[in-house]
Amino acid sequence: MSFVSKYTTLLFFVALACLYALTYRGNIDVIDEAMMMGVTSQVAQAQTIQINAIYPALLPWGAPADDPSGPIYSKYAPGQSLLALPLFALGNLIPVHTLKTLNGQPFVPLAPFFVALLLNLLATLLTALAIFRIVPLWGYSRRTAALTCILYGATTLAWPYAKTFYSEPTTACALVWMVYFAIRCHQGRQRHEANAIRDGLLAGGALGLAILLRTTSVIFIPLLILYLLPDRSAMSATFPGIGIGGLLTVAYNYVRFGSLAESGYEPGFGRAPWEAWLGFLISPSRSLFLFNPVLLLAIPGAWWLAKRARRDVLLIAALILAQVGIYGAWWAWDGGQSLGPRFLIPAIPLAALLVAPVIERPRWRPILIALAVVGFAVQVLSNLANPNDVFYETVNRQGLSLSDVNWQFSASIPANLWTAYTRHDIDSLILRYLPPHDPVLKAVLFLILGGALVAAMLWLAGRFSEEGDRENERGAVAVTAPLEVEPGD
Repeated sequence: MSFVSKYTTLLFFVALACLYALTYRGNIDVIDEAMMMGVTSQVAQAQTIQINAIYPALLPWGAPADDPSGPIYSKYAPGQSLLALPLFALGNLIPVHTLKTLNGQPFVPLAPFFVALLLNLLATLLTALAIFRIVPLWGYSRRTAALTCILYGATTLAWPYAKTFYSEPTTACALVWMVYFAIRCHQGRQRHEANAIRDGLLAGGALGLAILLRTTSVIFIPLLILYLLPDRSAMSATFPGIGIGGLLTVAYNYVRFGSLAESGYEPGFGRAPWEAWLGFLISPSRSLFLFNPVLLLAIPGAWWLAKRARRDVLLIAALILAQVGIYGAWWAWDGGQSLGPRFLIPAIPLAALLVAPVIERPRWRPILIALAVVGFAVQVLSNLANPNDVFYETVNRQGLSLSDVNWQFSASIPANLWTAYTRHDIDSLILRYLPPHDPVLKAVLFLILGGALVAAMLWLAGRFSEEGDRENERGAVAVTAPLEVEPGD
């Protein structure tokens, strides 16, 4: 990659970072985020994973302990809390000693809290970077890779979830980097390169991190191993990373529950998945395609990509379907008071990869542009309102049930986003305090600023030199199978 290309790439990701910074929330809204942030604070300040010190702040959210005088632990996996530690420590360097309150109770130091909340923003940027590096491995141009990043970063739920402290965005980052290193490992094996073992180690490390973030990621272990077979050395190289992630997880289980196998989630699985699977498709509040319409093009994209990278497509499709399958059996498949299909957030960058072939087909360009524009508008609307305000307007104010929100359009999340926004405030720390204060004008300002940043990214994507358009990155195999192009494409 030339110096000009590197400079353009840097500016491209700076623009994406500015887009996410524009909607930085500076707050947490649910007990999931609070418990994980609480563990981060306790490890950093008291060198303990017990959350007794922040427990009173969690009580109004319904987090009773069997014995409040004994050790109290978070029920969530440790990965998110551990990843936030460097950011929390960085925040401690800021000479501000104000405490962040939660539910009227002292919670954690304010400055480290604000900095630690940048974790998912950084993770989503790294996810986009992985997409940027994977697409050229299949022989597509860097321009196509950049456009795929824009589709992922600005037209899907990756954007509104980048401002949360949920573990799904970091899990998505770990999974997509696992795919990147697995593909490099497989291509390196074909060329008998020694660094294939290194890539296998990194793929295993990424999967181990995903397990630390969400214990259900263990379902991806056989998929990675099957992908790397029959190369036993590459397959074996994944074991250290997977093993470290697994050992840390079971050790955490033992400390919390006195059992290596108990993660705290087992009783929640086992429901019939039919409602969830239907909901992931057509629910007005939980449909993957309603909130991420551009992912509809992953279906034809997978067909075309399979003609040049069948094994890779099978791996990606299996990773997506595994998530649909396991979370369909979870009692709260809808993700509770969250935006869209929260548990499928790690599947979104994988599906976005499959859209890359469509970008290079001129005949499909009008459909691609239309779906991208709709997706961008959906994310702008989703970033305006806090999901908690949406559920307040439906579940609390109107007395509706979560099932009503999931299945009735009038009670759905999209139908109530604007109402929640106008009755409360914009879900952006920066825009909240900037004029104008009229909600319509503020929404227009947000649309203009967000649109300008996306336009800048589109311009930068077009600046990648033709000279390097078809180059694979160093260490990748040149794809010999030509892309089959339909007449007129």
